[in-house]
Amino acid sequence: MKILYITRQSPWPPIVGSRIRSYGIVRTLASRNEVTVALLSDTADEVARFESDPHRFSPRVVVSATPAPRWRKYRSLVFERSRSAFHAQTYGACRHQLRTLVEYEKPDVLWFFRLNSVWASGCDRYDVPVIGDMDDFESRAHYRGIRLLPRAKRIAAMFDYPLFVRAQRAAAQTCDLVLVANSGDVDSVSAMTGRRVRHAPNGFDYSTPPDFEQVRAPRIVFYGSLGYEPNIDGLRWFVREVWPQVRAAFPGVRMEIAGKPTAEAQTFASEPDIHLCGFVQSIPSFVTGGALLVVPLRSGSGTRIKVLEAWALGLPVVSTSVGCEGLDAVDGETALIADDPHRFAQACIDLLCSPDRGQTMARQAYEFAKERFDWLTLAPGLEDAVASVTRTGRASGGGQVAR
Repeated sequence: MKILYITRQSPWPPIVGSRIRSYGIVRTLASRNEVTVALLSDTADEVARFESDPHRFSPRVVVSATPAPRWRKYRSLVFERSRSAFHAQTYGACRHQLRTLVEYEKPDVLWFFRLNSVWASGCDRYDVPVIGDMDDFESRAHYRGIRLLPRAKRIAAMFDYPLFVRAQRAAAQTCDLVLVANSGDVDSVSAMTGRRVRHAPNGFDYSTPPDFEQVRAPRIVFYGSLGYEPNIDGLRWFVREVWPQVRAAFPGVRMEIAGKPTAEAQTFASEPDIHLCGFVQSIPSFVTGGALLVVPLRSGSGTRIKVLEAWALGLPVVSTSVGCEGLDAVDGETALIADDPHRFAQACIDLLCSPDRGQTMARQAYEFAKERFDWLTLAPGLEDAVASVTRTGRASGGGQVAR
């Protein structure tokens, strides 16, 4: 099968959630298909990352390096980091280049990664079947983010929200099959878009069992993009509401935050016993000997790959409901889950005081995740997604849900 995989974000390096998903899908598809990756990039950095990939498992095609519109520089002044309908205003930026590439490559299937790549294509219809990997249910993440904005920006974002929903629907309706990472989003996305929707979970590599017997220091870790608003909001909540309780109950504990520093993230380093480590080359090295990972998210959508990674590394997880949604985590078995600051703090304290409990939970989480989220386990589902659109060809737009 010949697949043209279209994305605006380089799958390399696979060090943040969306890149890890994209990289895993491309590599899995390329093991059984002829995959060409088309990068619809608007920055030279993305092109450079794409071309520096040392894992030569598929051809590379750089379709376009479209300059970013001027309005992008001013968008954050009104909408802050919440999703905006302005994201969709690159309609057709890569339309001509992409159509030329499709004619040249003659793929059996087009696979778009995320909404922004569909918008860049002009939401055109093609003569070959189209899969749209939405990944996150972005309008849900947008709505959750609105609740956390300052009043003035919240009002502006509420006016923007219906426009974003409409743009999301327009992009999805050009696809024959839509994929989402969270099984709980399948029915909602199908109802909104009228398309066939399938659950395609995020995955990770569970081929090598971690060292469950490692000695754990009284160290809480967090890693992730510090330019991603749900991460910043979650850390802000944790530092203000949870951290003082943890320190009071367990003197000597420290917290280490990994991620490219931002202005707001720098403020966390002024709190007692919190260290901002900056970008780290190796997450496994960073978390080794850590007592637990906190995932204090209150907004966002989809599923958190940082949780899958922690499970692969044998690191116990304390999370909010939003932080582990869509992963079928079981409270007390594969993670400790709490949304109240006091209960979240108590969960952290329990694991700091009882390393054996954390070890047991880490073992259970690894076995649970290996069975459900290893890329080898997920490969048949991706192949079936491709087969389903090639069997049915171009859809007429029915709303049947495919699970």
